[in-house]
Amino acid sequence: MAIQHKIYGGAIAAVGLLTVVMSRSFPDLPEGYPGPGLFPLIIGGLLIIAGLVIVFSKMPQDERMKDAFTGQWGKIFILLAAILLFPLLHRYAGFIPTMIIIGFVVATLLRLTFIKAALVAGGSALVVYLLFSQLLHVPL
Repeated sequence: MAIQHKIYGGAIAAVGLLTVVMSRSFPDLPEGYPGPGLFPLIIGGLLIIAGLVIVFSKMPQDERMKDAFTGQWGKIFILLAAILLFPLLHRYAGFIPTMIIIGFVVATLLRLTFIKAALVAGGSALVVYLLFSQLLHVPL
């Protein structure tokens, strides 16, 4: 396995660890109900496991895999910055505006048109808000 795969796996595990650490700062709900930090905690744990599997697996070197990220580093860094900035933006702008901004950034990185990106960002923010805040009564 190329050293790049070990670096990618380590980076994925590091992002997972950062997600777990940051999710611990989310508020708890009374009476032991799961709070808003539950899903980031689960996702962070899965990222750690996935990163470690990549680091310690023996995958054959494939030319397609070698060139998979060529020219994509800017998009990867923008996505990671958006993920890392979410808690800070959430604190000052609120959940719905932050979710719309992050959703729009991700949708444009996936090459959606402006209108489609705006619809996806607004729709996903609305669905997440209704599901967690209104239905499950999880404070966002």
